[in-house]
Amino acid sequence: MTRKPRIGVTTNFKHEEVYCGVPRIDLATNYTDAVAAAGGVPMPLVDHGADSAASYIEMIDGLLLTGGPDIDPARYGAEPHLKCKLVHPRREIFEAELTRLAIERGVPILGICLGHQTINVALGGTLIQHLPDSVPGYPLEHAGDGKNPMPRHSVALDPASRLAAVLGTHAVEVTTSHHQAVDRVGRDLRVVAHAPDGVIEAMESADGDQVVVVQWHPEFLAAESDVHRRLFEDLVERAQRRAQA
Repeated sequence: MTRKPRIGVTTNFKHEEVYCGVPRIDLATNYTDAVAAAGGVPMPLVDHGADSAASYIEMIDGLLLTGGPDIDPARYGAEPHLKCKLVHPRREIFEAELTRLAIERGVPILGICLGHQTINVALGGTLIQHLPDSVPGYPLEHAGDGKNPMPRHSVALDPASRLAAVLGTHAVEVTTSHHQAVDRVGRDLRVVAHAPDGVIEAMESADGDQVVVVQWHPEFLAAESDVHRRLFEDLVERAQRRAQA
């Protein structure tokens, strides 16, 4: 019997939400449910010391970089915007090393929201720190509020991209929740999707299929939408090929 591919799924370190003085590890189940529905075995990844990333890379066949707060702008040579809400250093350091090793060793990656940005910064790119200050007119809602926590908008895909072939479409409606976005694109990546206001919504490996990253949140729609489910199925398929190689 063929072993199901093991997909590492990054978790959030919740230092402000404690029980009996102990911080918590947090992971939305729609990430793990989407991986499982696609045929993979989701493995939540938790920082457990200096060798955490190296230990996990030896165990997993694919990597899902999940959403979360903001990357420290110092990682791409910028001063923080007043609206930055930084990811906890414990998570950031762990995921930076995990990403570096995954890229180095050819582990298939799907990045979502923060994961999209993490890949870009890992490959030398930069970020727009606060879209309302950077996009003229800011015509789209990319981030929700208390009344509408997850707005939707359309995304146009490059018809010649691998991502368009995977999703089977050149346009898709997405759920979105972010105030930052890719600015300068990292090396070995190519932009393959934009929002109507020009914000970069997806990138993929310029050569090959190791990296697929999206700024939107497909995990919220995967259970009801074949298009968004295909992102997770594609990750599992890429991981399966690596596991069998």
